[in-house]
This record gives sequence, C-alpha cells and structure tokens, in this order.
Amino acid sequence: MKPFWISSLILTATIAILLYNVSYLESFISPLQEKLQQAEAFARVEDWDTATQMTQEVHDALEKKKLYLNVTLPHNALDQMYLQIAESLSYLKHEKIGEYQASNQMLIHRMNLLYGAESLTLNNLF
Repeated sequence: MKPFWISSLILTATIAILLYNVSYLESFISPLQEKLQQAEAFARVEDWDTATQMTQEVHDALEKKKLYLNVTLPHNALDQMYLQIAESLSYLKHEKIGEYQASNQMLIHRMNLLYGAESLTLNNLF
C-alpha cells in the first residue's frame, strides 16, 4: 500500500507543478503581448522611440526569465521568438511600419503558440 501512496503523492506534485507553470506562463506572457500591441499602436502614429522602448522592454523581460523559459519551453521556439524581437527592433530602427507590424504580429502569435503548447487541453493531453 505504501508504494501506491508514494506514487499518488508524486503524481499530485507533478500535476501541481504543471498547473503552476501554466498559470505563471499565462501571467508572464499576457502583459508582454499587451505591451507589444501598445508598441504597435505607437508605431502607427510614428512615435518610434516609445515603440522601440516598449519592444525593448519585452525583450528585457524575456531575458530576465531566460533560465526559467529555457527549462520549461522548447529551445527552438524561444530562439525563434528572440529572432523575431530582434527583427521587430530592426524595423523600428529603420521606421518601416508595415514590416514592423507584420513582425510584431508574428511575435504575438509565437507567444500564443508557446502558451497554447503548455496549456491543459485535450489536444495536448492526447
């Protein structure tokens, strides 16, 4: 009977960690996506400095959590996200609004994919 309780405890701890990770990831990514949408709005009115600053803040926030993200998420998805941010910053630097908007929307989409891959859905479970 003792192995059953040990197994149950391990399973319960694993599920608790999984649920915490999903909720933490959502609480971390959602504000970043909002900030990117705000940056895009500033870029549309040609406030390039504010848009660049906000996009850089998203990059910095991701860098601060790099260890956690590398442990919990696929590395290639993170690498693509970092490349997308660099591309977005480059478009802002050259004040190319159309390219920036496309790159920014792709970045937001990549963040949605990361969160979607970690969320508890029947599709992810089976």
